Amino acid sequence: MKIEGAVALITGGASGIGKAVCEKLLQDGAKVQFLDINKTTGEATLKSYTSQHANGHAKFICCDVTSHDQLDAAFRATVKEHGRLDILVNNAAIMDEQDWEKTLNVNLHAVIRSTFLGIELMKNGVIINMSSTGGIHPVSFLPAYCASKFGIVGFTRSVAPAAFRKKGIRVNCVCPGSTDTDIYKTVGNLELTKEQQELLVSTHKQKPEAVAECVVDLIKDESTEAGQVVKVTYEDGVEYLNFNDVRIM
Repeated sequence: MKIEGAVALITGGASGIGKAVCEKLLQDGAKVQFLDINKTTGEATLKSYTSQHANGHAKFICCDVTSHDQLDAAFRATVKEHGRLDILVNNAAIMDEQDWEKTLNVNLHAVIRSTFLGIELMKNGVIINMSSTGGIHPVSFLPAYCASKFGIVGFTRSVAPAAFRKKGIRVNCVCPGSTDTDIYKTVGNLELTKEQQELLVSTHKQKPEAVAECVVDLIKDESTEAGQVVKVTYEDGVEYLNFNDVRIM
């Protein structure tokens, strides 16, 4: 789809991959509303956007995505302001194995709720749900995080056919590998074996901008099938995953 003039809503847009996606969309002429629970970071990010891009193209809404009321209000405020919503990127995520219920609430439940809100309010357009390579391959020291990200892959592939058939909304999933973000740095706080620590240190990390480029290219590419899952890593770049051996009921 055409990015210029499109209305986009990004969750977790104040830093990391979400911020990079917002910047790329703004560069391409989109009107971006970004949500984040961190008000201070969100306001600072908005200032950086407005200094680089045309006034009115970016707006920050402080929002806890686990709150149904806050999320619903943010969506409806976006549609009220712009008259429509064309692009939704569900990016907000945490990595907290101690509070695994919070991890599931932020990473999975909020994505499901946000996707359904998008399907309700959008007339067509694209929804991108951000998963992880941890949603494709298990990671022994991140069971709750992986459960949330595996869930996003399954949810996206399951909800996509009806969303496209009924409303012309294309729902896709992006699975980034190790990326140089604040959330990735929290892995070092876990109790890891020597082998796991060495693996983390030796793993090449891609820049958030590489993931953002994949996301925006996916939004633009109208030939992409609904439900497509795309992996993007430092080692292999962009890879469209094939699940054709599994039938979607």
